[in-house]
Amino acid sequence: MNKTLAIFSVIIPFLLSAYVMYTISFVLTPLSHYFSTTISSIVIAITLSWIGGAIGGLIFGRLSDLIGRRRALLMSFFLFSIPEILL
Repeated sequence: MNKTLAIFSVIIPFLLSAYVMYTISFVLTPLSHYFSTTISSIVIAITLSWIGGAIGGLIFGRLSDLIGRRRALLMSFFLFSIPEILL
């Protein structure tokens, strides 16, 4: 992989996650009206989502070191697909 592609493959996801993190504050009020809930409960849900992502990153990062990146990615894909299929 050339150096430019490697740099962009790191920078783009970082910028997108920062974009989502900072723009979510602008839609909190419409979200609270749409779901008929308080802004604080939406903030708690978003916070738990970010914490879960961090913990999952640590777990699946270690798992990919142990069993390989492809197997860990496939396992993650299937684990996230099961609830979607059940819905």
